[in-house]
Parts: sequence; structure tokens; C-alpha cells
Amino acid sequence: MVPDSNAFSPLAQRDYNAIASTHPTGILANAFSMAKTELGRVENQMTGMAGEFLNAGKLFKLRLQVSITLGNAKVIDLFVFNPRTDQTFVVQVKTVRLKNCFLIRREELKPNHIYVFVILNGPEQQEEFFVVPGHMILDSIDHFFGSSYRRAVPSSMPAINYGPLKEFRDKWEVFETLAPESTSNI
Repeated sequence: MVPDSNAFSPLAQRDYNAIASTHPTGILANAFSMAKTELGRVENQMTGMAGEFLNAGKLFKLRLQVSITLGNAKVIDLFVFNPRTDQTFVVQVKTVRLKNCFLIRREELKPNHIYVFVILNGPEQQEEFFVVPGHMILDSIDHFFGSSYRRAVPSSMPAINYGPLKEFRDKWEVFETLAPESTSNI
């Protein structure tokens, strides 16, 4: 099994080609295939971490106190405290590199969490943030998930679509509200 031409950066592809020309064995190809899988996992992890840190930075700019869990809390990415309202919020961050849907199951949604969907975009473009209270998503599953849950057998990869998120772009005021359903019970 030989990796496709898009599997590696140009430099890594050059190195692969140099090694493969002197060692044309299946073992080498399998090793590179495993490396590609590991690189994909690392890439996904980096994407998620980028979204969490960018989100934390934005919240700090808004004069909120933020604690990043760094994966130590399974369904919590950030704890956010607003000293003006004396409220703590639980935040889950979902991040993609380019405009796309966000893979998540409705069963994973919590009504008292705040969900921040982040589109990183290219290096020369600004990130996009969509801030949605969990209860709003749960109250409008069809609106946010489109056809993911309309069929007799739900999609095996349900996702929140980009379109319904547009109205929640930069809705940071969620962190200023006193609505009890948007705060955590820590």
C-alpha cells in the first residue's frame, strides 16, 4: 500500500519518495500508512486545541476569567467565570479548519452548556465564532441538524449545519446573561 500524493507535506513526500526508491517493500508502505493515520489524529487534535485557545483568548479580551481543561474533563473544554454577574459557564468548543458542518450527536448536547463553534479559516483570514446555548440547539434539533435525525434511522454521522449557526456569529453576550438554563451547576 503506497500513500497517495496528498498524504504528506511536499518535504515529507520527497523523503518518502527517496526512501521508497531504495526500499520498495510493503513494510515501508505500511509504516507510512500508519504514520499518515497518526498525522491525521494529531492534525485533528491540533485543530481542536487551536479552537479552544482562540476561544479562550477571545473570552479573556471580553474580561471574563477562563480555565482551559486541556482534555482533562471529557465533555468540558472551558470553564468561564463572569465576575460582573458572578456566574460560571461550561463551554464546549467544536472546531473545523474550513467552513463545514460540525460533527456532534444530539445525545452529547447538554442544555446548560454553551457551545462555541469555530471555523479557523486560512492563515490570512479571521476565525469565525458562533456562540449557542445548548438549550437552544436541543429545542430546535431539526433546524440545527437538518436531515440528520429526520429519517427512521438517524445518520451515523449527525452534524450541526453551518447555515443555522450564522445568526449566532459573535453572540458573546450569552456570557453576560443571567438566564439559569445557560449556566452550569458546578
